[in-house]
Amino acid sequence: MDMDFDRNKIQRILLNLLSNAVKYNYENGEVTVTLGKITANGIENVQIQVADTGIGIKDENKDKIFDRFFQRTTFYHYLYRGTVSVCIL
Repeated sequence: MDMDFDRNKIQRILLNLLSNAVKYNYENGEVTVTLGKITANGIENVQIQVADTGIGIKDENKDKIFDRFFQRTTFYHYLYRGTVSVCIL
C-alpha cells in the first residue's frame, strides 16, 4: 500500500495520543493500539486507533481534540473511558 503523509506530523499525533492515554489512565489500566486497513471511496486507507481504560473524552469535546491547547478536565469528565482514532487518508 502506497501512502502519502507527513511522517513528522503523524509521529507527533501518535506520541501525543499515547502520552495522554498513559497520563490520564487509571492505575493498572490498559492502553491498546490497533492498526487496520479500511476502504473509503474505493481507496485503501490506514486507521490507527488508540484506546485506554482511563478517563476518556466527553462527546461534546471530541470535535476539539485536535484544537491547539484544548484541555478539559472536570470530575464528571473522569467518569468516561476513551478511544481515539486517526484515519490517514
